[in-house]
Amino acid sequence: MKPTEIKELLTSFKATGGRLILKVRQNMHFIQRQKDEAVYARALDLGLNNIEATILANRTKDIDNLEKYISPRLKDIMDYNKLKDIDIATDLFIKHINNNSHIMLCTDKDADGIGACSILYVFLTEVLKYKNVSYNINERADGNGINDKNVEQILEIHKNRKVDLVAAGDHGSASGDNIAKLMDAGIDTIITDHHTLSPDNAPYKYNAFINPQRPDCQYDKSISGATVAYLLCLSVAEKLNKDIHSEYMQYILSIAALTVISDSMRLDSITNRALVRYGLNIINSGKSKNWSRLIPEQLSVTDYKTLGFSIAPMINSASRMGDSIRGLFPFIEKDDRDIMNAVSAVAKLNKKRKGLQDELFNKVRDLQILEIDNKYTVVQIIDKGLGIQGIIASKFTNSEHKPAMIFYRDKKTNLLQGSGRSARGVNLLKVLRQIEKENPEDVVKCGGHKEAAGFTIKEEFYNKFKELFDKYVHTELDTSDTPVDMEVKHPVDLEVNHLDYDLYKSVKTLAPYGQGWPEPSFITTFKLAKFTMFSRNGVDIYNLSLEDDRGVQINSMYFHNGDNDMEIENGMHIDIIYKVKYNSIFDKNIAMDILDIRKSTKVITF
Repeated sequence: MKPTEIKELLTSFKATGGRLILKVRQNMHFIQRQKDEAVYARALDLGLNNIEATILANRTKDIDNLEKYISPRLKDIMDYNKLKDIDIATDLFIKHINNNSHIMLCTDKDADGIGACSILYVFLTEVLKYKNVSYNINERADGNGINDKNVEQILEIHKNRKVDLVAAGDHGSASGDNIAKLMDAGIDTIITDHHTLSPDNAPYKYNAFINPQRPDCQYDKSISGATVAYLLCLSVAEKLNKDIHSEYMQYILSIAALTVISDSMRLDSITNRALVRYGLNIINSGKSKNWSRLIPEQLSVTDYKTLGFSIAPMINSASRMGDSIRGLFPFIEKDDRDIMNAVSAVAKLNKKRKGLQDELFNKVRDLQILEIDNKYTVVQIIDKGLGIQGIIASKFTNSEHKPAMIFYRDKKTNLLQGSGRSARGVNLLKVLRQIEKENPEDVVKCGGHKEAAGFTIKEEFYNKFKELFDKYVHTELDTSDTPVDMEVKHPVDLEVNHLDYDLYKSVKTLAPYGQGWPEPSFITTFKLAKFTMFSRNGVDIYNLSLEDDRGVQINSMYFHNGDNDMEIENGMHIDIIYKVKYNSIFDKNIAMDILDIRKSTKVITF
């Protein structure tokens, strides 16, 4: 603790007559999720218990496919033949393989793009034993999509060593002009992507364009870019009579599973649930040297959280720190020593990224405190750390519950390269497209998803953008129902009497959780037996000793940095909203991730 924090704590202690006071939110808001009664009844018939059936009924109305949500199977991946142009791409791939053509993989730089490149490369080199393949991964500094630098590099290679086929992964849907340049140079081009089509620069000249977002495509539109690449590989493998359950086919499926999590794809999609469920089984089998080195040593079992909070950020750190290609090597190296070195390299980049991220976030947070113009959004500029904008934006959406756009100032071009994150259901891409439509001369580039998007503007447009962004986000918000200055509303699945391992098992039964399939939250009344408190970086941290309705003592931590406090003392009964987590240090030790606390109107007896 800092000396100032110790002084503040002692002053507070004296003011309360020597009593420690637990500060909690004065008016905690929570929303009881609405369960579909028909789904609930059917779930009970399928053998789920009350908790499991409630969680399921709170998340879907699709009564006909409940078994698939509970236990998705590989055959539940929708028929890939529904992907427009996949038949054309399959035949073209096979033609070039038969001709020993030079195939170049050109992919995006984030974990999804790296995943697409890894999948295509491993499929070609290991499943098909094809060696005439190279790769080209874009860098953040050169712009998104198949950018001018990518095309320049590919055409230069084409002069000296003919490039016969370019297979794009996780981008291309907003790179129509640059794809046309490749085609005009006599290079066949296949695009595999999942991003929304650009209204101004969508592909118009190509051999095959596989993207579920195409209006004429009937496939699941919630899949990742790497998943599209995997499905193309699956199509080629089946047409060549390859074993789709072989070691390397399973391995590339597991990489696709990572990208579902890393790109925040919807997990109410049966396709995505099947991919993640099977992918995790493959990862946890221990058969892959690559995954064994990528997974932190202290973890005996990998879950969707490990992929989302450990592996994906590490892979993304390569591009964020200006060295995109480094993110590829942990997946494609074969020798154990080479894999270890590759993982070590991205781990070092990740450590640097974390330090820079914390520095920039603190600076932006200080600026945001002084912000008076924007009520509904967060908009700020950073002068270094290209690639960090999205992380900082995410931190603000989580802390302030507002859509955020963080720009990087490119001093060479006088452009602001923005990365945005949504909050409270706002369709971020819709908002940005509206601004782009009204100000075409000032907006250089726009693309992404509803939840996350990129936006590049001229610097002189910044103040106008702030105004318009706040205006249109306000329009998107249902302000009568969710005013911007409200306390956070926590969706609650169920009130339970106590926390135990059975509750954790029920939660685990319906994993994986993520976008569109949120992790369950519960509310339970406890007696506050005792607590201790300390402060760190302005946050009050409480170590709580709680007793449930059986008299069982549970210890948990509560982090408090909110205003509008009320005081709670030892011996009081309190309601806690929490998510269940597993403490791997002790066998079957279940803990709480506390979201909020309030004084309870209930009194438990035991």
